[in-house]
Amino acid sequence: RWLGLSFRPNTTNLGMRAFLLLLCTRAALCAVPRLDARALDRAALLAHLRTGPVVLTHALADSAESWADNLLSAAGEARVEYQMRKGKRSEVREARLGEFCELTYESSHSESVLLFAESLLQDYAPQLEPPALRSDLFEPDWFKLFPPELRPSPSCVIIGGEGARSTLHADPFEWVGTNVCVEGRKLWRFLPPAPDVKDLLCSYRLPSVAWGSKGKSLSAGWQSDFDLWARRRGDAPRARALNTGDPDASSELLASMADVSTGLLQPGTSLPADAVRRLVPCVQHAGDVVLIPPGWWHQTYYPEPSICSAGQYLDAHCRQSVFQHILDWTGNDSRADAIDEKLTPQEQVDALLLLLARIPASGERTGPAAQAQPGRGGAARAGLKPGRVGAGALRRDA
Repeated sequence: RWLGLSFRPNTTNLGMRAFLLLLCTRAALCAVPRLDARALDRAALLAHLRTGPVVLTHALADSAESWADNLLSAAGEARVEYQMRKGKRSEVREARLGEFCELTYESSHSESVLLFAESLLQDYAPQLEPPALRSDLFEPDWFKLFPPELRPSPSCVIIGGEGARSTLHADPFEWVGTNVCVEGRKLWRFLPPAPDVKDLLCSYRLPSVAWGSKGKSLSAGWQSDFDLWARRRGDAPRARALNTGDPDASSELLASMADVSTGLLQPGTSLPADAVRRLVPCVQHAGDVVLIPPGWWHQTYYPEPSICSAGQYLDAHCRQSVFQHILDWTGNDSRADAIDEKLTPQEQVDALLLLLARIPASGERTGPAAQAQPGRGGAARAGLKPGRVGAGALRRDA
């Protein structure tokens, strides 16, 4: 495969220590439910989402097997900015997309590369649609009913080499986040929303002003500088070792890496123990769709080169959290539940926009927006450190 995922199977005996890891982490595979979308209806899916994140198999409308190849064919010469991370330091560099994909082969935990390209499809491959979710499980996205200048971008291409990781964050708008793994595999750690979690993580707000909203920030995410994947033990499996030729054994090894109790990948030493105890692990395989409910904190890790398409949606399930988030962030004292749920989606969005007609110009805000930390731009939101980045920096789950 073009990201170098055709590693030769490693048939070396896993050894007693690895075998014990497999036994003690078997339960971790079920920490985030892994569900076959073919066996679900929308009501069942919503019931699961109310309890936390889910991993869906067979949730795409069409196969995405050739999607990455089509992307590289269309946009391989595009110049992109990416993060080069060395230890605790990082810098933004530039390369052609095809050249960056070659760099993912050389990536490691101590020196990793991560690409976060929000406008790549729109600018260089407009004929290539992001992987679509099944219409029988998902309503049409209400964000498409917003004025174009206020809509979040529908998709973001994310490519990481081994050892790459996003920042620890909770999404803006309090939408339902979506993440489609096209090739490779990815690890997640989640923290459930709780009254004390923002203080526990020493979080700060990141206004989503990079979406071309003419200075009017309708939302802001939350971010923490803690790293849930800071320390990697020497015996943690490298990317080639994960390709054992036995899918079950490989999945168990990945689960052992995601599970903090094994010690293979540990948070930074300063992360409060109470936060460590709350971590919920997840393994995402190629073809899987991860759904992130509103308010759930998360950070991803790339155990091997991987490519994903991240998105989000607004529908009747999360309209309350999204509408209230927008009203609160803009300093509007109205309540989302005052908008009649019996109205059509377009009428509900229009009613929200009518309430927002009183939004002051940027720099004159009241409410939470007035207390947002300056200088914490979209770079950090995307898993990048502050530096020279474009509008695509302010995005969702890497």
